[in-house]
Amino acid sequence: MMSKIYSDDILKKAHQHSSLHRIEIENSELTGCFYCHKIYSPDEISEWWDEEQTAVCPHCGIDSVIGSESGYPLNKGFLDEMHAYWFMQAAYTVSNKTPLTSWDQRFKSPAFWFATGFGSGLMRPAPGTWGSLAGVILALGMLFIHMPVFAFMTIMFISFFLGITAINSIEKQTGIHDAPEIVIDEFVGQWIVLIPLFNNPHFEWDIILPYSIGAFILFRVFDIIKPWPIGWLDKHVSDGFGVMIDDVLAGIFAWLVLEAIYYFL
Repeated sequence: MMSKIYSDDILKKAHQHSSLHRIEIENSELTGCFYCHKIYSPDEISEWWDEEQTAVCPHCGIDSVIGSESGYPLNKGFLDEMHAYWFMQAAYTVSNKTPLTSWDQRFKSPAFWFATGFGSGLMRPAPGTWGSLAGVILALGMLFIHMPVFAFMTIMFISFFLGITAINSIEKQTGIHDAPEIVIDEFVGQWIVLIPLFNNPHFEWDIILPYSIGAFILFRVFDIIKPWPIGWLDKHVSDGFGVMIDDVLAGIFAWLVLEAIYYFL
């Protein structure tokens, strides 16, 4: 049995350096994966999750990468203990974690197409931004046909609950939580900011265009920086509900700020 060198507290703190760490990774001389135990140059990393901020190991496809710039030792002993703490006791195996881009059932699954925003989440880079843009375009289409605000909000609520169901199904089959390709949460969050436009009975570009641009920018800002409690929800609420709810809150924050801007202008 492997003797334990590092305390649980050290292993927990080290884990914080395995996500939202792009600058740290790019400043590192070496990176190591505590899932597959490989040590390699950060130049080998080509895939990033969490709005292109979390490195994905090029050897195993898991987001378990730490850079030497973190200050933690990139050696076999440390990676072994990180693996044992974060994967073995959680009963993870290679077979139950499949990146969404290589999931063999993806194109046959209605849940996949719905959760990825009808494929908009497959675009690179920054799939969340592409998903938000697709959400805005779809909302403008509904606005163009003069959809009543009640109907728009009904679609939004249905999408929220269907999104939870679709994401839960995908996570169960792939083992990946909040894959970057999943953008139905961006659709719903973006739609929240656009609700006021549906109260205007006329389709007027001079009103719609600046409001839509402001809604898009503000939602992306809140979705990326995740101020409290958005960030707390993102890290502590699991499953499909956890994926959806932080974007709902980001949408509400963006809506409040945009309305305040229009009120004081």
